Parts: sequence; structure tokens; C-alpha cells
Amino acid sequence: MAIDQDIVYQVNNFPSFSIFNREKIKRFKQDNAIRLRILADTINELMESHVNKDDNKAFKQIVSPQGMPNRWDFKSPEDGDVFKKEIDSFLAKEIQIDI
Repeated sequence: MAIDQDIVYQVNNFPSFSIFNREKIKRFKQDNAIRLRILADTINELMESHVNKDDNKAFKQIVSPQGMPNRWDFKSPEDGDVFKKEIDSFLAKEIQIDI
């Protein structure tokens, strides 16, 4: 999940983040496990429906001239529009997260 990747990034780049927030992170993940799973599953379903995959079955990204991935490789321009609308619609819903 993206939140796990973000936590790993924060811990690796800011060691004090882990020291001061370890219990909060643990409690956050426990208290919100179902909500976070729904979020991850919904985003994954949208990705499966609208984004191409590479030979390794990973979601494909278009790489910028500077060598940085900068957007998903959608199956068609229409898929890109539908994906963006569905993500916006999903994220616009109010979800209560317990901190």
C-alpha cells in the first residue's frame, strides 16, 4: 500500500519520525485497517481497469525526458479521463480516519 511506502520513506529519511511516531503509526494502521484496505482495493480496481501493464505485470508509467515517471500509461485517452473522474469521485467522498 502507498501508505506503507510513505512510512518507509519517512523512516529512512527522517529517523526521528519513527522514534516519535512509532506508536501513533501502529495505532493508526490498526484503527483504520478496513478503511485503508477499501481505499487500496478501490484504487487497484481502477488501475486494473484503465492502466496498461508492462512485461512484469506492473502498472506502466510514461517516463518524462528527465527520466522520471510522471503519469500512468492509460489504455486509451478515454480511459485516462474515466480514471481521473472515478478517482476524483471516490476521493471526494468523506471518509472518517481515526488518528
